[in-house]
Amino acid sequence: MFLKNIFSESLPPHSLDLKELDFLLKILTVKENKRRLGRIENPVNINAWEKYCNSLGLKYYRYENKSNHDVFLFFSKEEDYIKKGLYYHYSDKRKVKSPNDSIALAYLYGYPDCCIKTFVDNIKLMTQEKDFELKMKIIQKSKSNFLPIYTNNFYKFKPIFHHVHSYYCGNSINIGKENLSIFKEYPNNLYKRLIKELRLCIVILRGQYLFIKKFSCNDHEVKFSLPLEGKLKETLKDFKRKGSYIMKLGDERIKIFIFRQN
Repeated sequence: MFLKNIFSESLPPHSLDLKELDFLLKILTVKENKRRLGRIENPVNINAWEKYCNSLGLKYYRYENKSNHDVFLFFSKEEDYIKKGLYYHYSDKRKVKSPNDSIALAYLYGYPDCCIKTFVDNIKLMTQEKDFELKMKIIQKSKSNFLPIYTNNFYKFKPIFHHVHSYYCGNSINIGKENLSIFKEYPNNLYKRLIKELRLCIVILRGQYLFIKKFSCNDHEVKFSLPLEGKLKETLKDFKRKGSYIMKLGDERIKIFIFRQN
């Protein structure tokens, strides 16, 4: 039914790309009272998403950032939550914003208490470098190369919509599991497809350092250590390369390779 509302009566669920499924989950988690407020950034067909929000009984507001031309669609069950979100994000009436603004935003977006401090303490970092540097900061602290898929925020589709204080955060893992379970009753094995998509291996080249992290849905999987020179191919033998991209942080260039398990 949701696909008929958004796009066309003939479009099956597996025709949605991962970014559109990410948008869809953001909306459904608000509809299911898992979060008070949600937003999607630069949707291609924003009119269709507005129509879909309306069909679910959600309030929505389109915000256009004149400084960089980004377009955000905010949505909530309560108009007051949208107004608060806009105020905490964009109000220029105060020269200095209070840390309490960030705390209020975190609660609106459904952060668990244990992850709020990470969000508040890194607002400046996220503003300057988007959110990638924060992800790097947290993933490099991970003691293991095994990470649960439920906190995988390196892909187009994400099961959670907050910045974790740790990729092993129990509260965040539970949120990811609950969010993904929304798709269990959807047709065309959509839930299984998303589980497979999230089983990734991330290879990060940063200067002379190599980081490799594997996202798996098997909580008891044997953890593997950092690959030695010449063993990277063996480590990735069960994975297929899905793409790569370069992040620029100041004068530093970081290359990210994404592999998906076959």
